Amino acid sequence: MRKPTGVAQGATAAAAIAFVTACSLPWMANTPALPLLGHAFTMRIWFLFEPPGPGPGLEMATLGLLTLTAITAAYYHAHRTAAATAAVAIAPGISLIFRDHPGLSSGYGATIATTAVTTIAIAQTAAAFHLTQGPPTAGAATAVILAVAAGFAGAAHASARDIDATTSAPGGPVTISTHDNILVGITATDSVTGTERWHYWSRDSTWPHLGLSPDGNTAYLFVNRVTERDVLTFDAHTGKLLERRFLAHTSWGDQSPGPAAPLDNE
Repeated sequence: MRKPTGVAQGATAAAAIAFVTACSLPWMANTPALPLLGHAFTMRIWFLFEPPGPGPGLEMATLGLLTLTAITAAYYHAHRTAAATAAVAIAPGISLIFRDHPGLSSGYGATIATTAVTTIAIAQTAAAFHLTQGPPTAGAATAVILAVAAGFAGAAHASARDIDATTSAPGGPVTISTHDNILVGITATDSVTGTERWHYWSRDSTWPHLGLSPDGNTAYLFVNRVTERDVLTFDAHTGKLLERRFLAHTSWGDQSPGPAAPLDNE
């Protein structure tokens, strides 16, 4: 890139670097953007696609191409073109942050990438109307601060939307059932009253199977993840997670059921 000529160009340069860096960070299923893009467009039998599917893949490709165009326009000091292109790129970026991805954990890379694109749009708009003055280092520092803040916010967002878990005080017998929606997992209800005692639901799982130990004290949850099968064990009365154990490797897109759970109590 040419040497930045002002605060707006400094912000654009740093934001461009932040965007490229974000592509190597987790976006979905702890996978960086480029490998994830490959999975999104991998065709299997006829028109079946591996996760995350063609929709997010098109959004990722659109975000990347528009951002590249905006950065190139900024390089040639075509500020209006850069600003308009970056502004359009914000839409697929926001969609990737908030889109539901059943079976895939959330990542913070898309949040940083979208923040970087937004920074480019604002900086180039300011440059187009000659609204900014100051050294490039000031703009670069601002872009870096925004990218770091977006990283923390993105990580918090991913954590909050991927796991929904509750616990309860010790009590009598429970009945367990599957929860199979965007979040997948186990729900325990009081065997006498039928009210919920606790639950554990996560976004990064599919094909839940349940089991309850003969003494009724331990609940088992068997799930498929993107590239593995796991079993989680809980204190059946309180919902405390006791252990998460790896069972077997699977491939992307493997939607076959997991192992049968002993004493299935669904």
